[in-house]
This record gives sequence, structure tokens and C-alpha cells, in this order.
Amino acid sequence: MGIFHHSKGLDLNKVVEKEITLIGCSVFQDEQNEALQVMASLAEDLRKLIAPPITLDELPDAYMSLISGDSHYLKTVTNQ
Repeated sequence: MGIFHHSKGLDLNKVVEKEITLIGCSVFQDEQNEALQVMASLAEDLRKLIAPPITLDELPDAYMSLISGDSHYLKTVTNQ
């Protein structure tokens, strides 16, 4: 899940929480392959941004940590 700390006119946390489908783009088609190659070359460093997998029971605490800004991770993964 992605958590946003600052509003840009659209409350993106509501989009995430309500599972709203929002269609748009964040990259141009010719930039995506280059971005994926850069990400692959930085895989070890990027892994440091992803929290170790948690259970669904741990998810509420992880969510609160993310939205309060207390987590140093950018992403959380559940293993269930």
C-alpha cells in the first residue's frame, strides 16, 4: 500500500483505503523501461525501503506507523 503524508488537492489515502480505481499515468511509455533498468541496478538499496513481510494481524499497527510517519520504510508487504 502507498501512504501519502501531504495532500496535493486529492486525498490519496482515501483512494487507497476505499480501493478506488483511479486511471492515469505516472510515467511516459518510453521512460518505463529505463526506470525499470535503473531500479534493477539499485535492487540491494531498494530492498532497504521495503519492510519485512508481516501478517494480516500486524497490518493495523504497520498502517498506523506509516501514516504517522514513524516508519522508515516506504512499503509494507503482507505474507497472507
